[in-house]
Amino acid sequence: MGDKIRKKTVALFLINILFWLGIFLYFSFFRFRGEGDYLILKILLSGEPVLFTAALSGYLRSWRIVPFLTLLFLAANVVLSLTDQVGLLDAVSLVLSGGLFVLLILQGKGKNTP
Repeated sequence: MGDKIRKKTVALFLINILFWLGIFLYFSFFRFRGEGDYLILKILLSGEPVLFTAALSGYLRSWRIVPFLTLLFLAANVVLSLTDQVGLLDAVSLVLSGGLFVLLILQGKGKNTP
């Protein structure tokens, strides 16, 4: 069972990375192209796939601090998804982050780390 959860966790990390990379590219190059007022939004959106990639890298290397930091990051994503008007992107982010959060908790309880 531990190997199945681990594979699902890696898959959800990759889906999160692709989701946030797609959102960043859309908002940076199509929706707010050439609009300097949205620079902060673009910078914050660029950080999501970078942080997910770093978390996945640490997860695959079994670094001890990664699960704690990743859970904090995912909890923040879940809370931020709920603090505004919940649209389609917020709902997708909530499901992806919440699912990954649950999988990491299950792994921590079962000590399924390699």
